[in-house]
Amino acid sequence: MTHGCIYFESAYPGGAFFDLAAERCDGVSFFADRNYNDADWWSPTDDQYWIESFIRKVDFANGERLLSLARYHPAWSRPFGKMCQYCSNRMAAALAMPLDCSDLEAEKVFLSIESVSRGVVELRLKQKRVRTLLSKLAIPNWAIGFGFTYESPIGIFLTADQEFASQTIDFFKKNSVAVMESW
Repeated sequence: MTHGCIYFESAYPGGAFFDLAAERCDGVSFFADRNYNDADWWSPTDDQYWIESFIRKVDFANGERLLSLARYHPAWSRPFGKMCQYCSNRMAAALAMPLDCSDLEAEKVFLSIESVSRGVVELRLKQKRVRTLLSKLAIPNWAIGFGFTYESPIGIFLTADQEFASQTIDFFKKNSVAVMESW
């Protein structure tokens, strides 16, 4: 069973979560739109975190649709926090996972979260619990999804480790992250 929580993205865990996650896995991989690392796209005053953290391009195949993403390895909490904030503010789907996860693992998790995101929104609008929908997803270690619910600012934290779920949910609450539901 997968454990986790959903929370309001407006109070995203950001950089503070990086330190908690890095203690468990030596860093964080971030999967988001590959255009964020295009140097021509940035103005001279914008932060260069996307460019500095860029590792490689990755493509996730979702049926006939190809998602052109990139893998980023933010080196510390500030760039990670800025990347989370950027995706949350734009409701652009992004995924954070342990540094040592494979691209294939990330693809499976990304696509599985994306496949249930519409159901998450519908259940939340009806004020119903989402745990039955999300607890069935196979998560190899842990993952945080940003922007998957598009029209609704809901962040998703999932893990296979019940102890880490409790630790993270407590951490979110101590850092004023509005947890809507946990399991």
